[in-house]
Amino acid sequence: MTNSNSTNSNNNNNTTELRRQIHIQSEQKRRAQIKCGFEELRNELPTCLNKKMSKVALLHRTVQHIQHLKSSQITILTELERLVQENEQLKRFQQTVVQKQVMDNMYPIQ
Repeated sequence: MTNSNSTNSNNNNNTTELRRQIHIQSEQKRRAQIKCGFEELRNELPTCLNKKMSKVALLHRTVQHIQHLKSSQITILTELERLVQENEQLKRFQQTVVQKQVMDNMYPIQ
């Protein structure tokens, strides 16, 4: 093997090793981000008292919690709609009472 072939071979080996190291670092970073994400999820989930819960169980609990929140939101929005309608009825009733008072003051019964 000539010196140029040897140099090319070393360069190829260095490039391959560099790519491998970059890939390893990228994979380690990805795994660390996933781990951090699961920790954040575990800390935000109110029903998650078991810090050693598996990732699968944590995801299952998270889905249950989201479903519960959606159900609560629907209940709250339904109640809000009912209260808005009740408020409108009370406003109309108040207007009627005020109009009656005005009429009673204008034309008192003798």
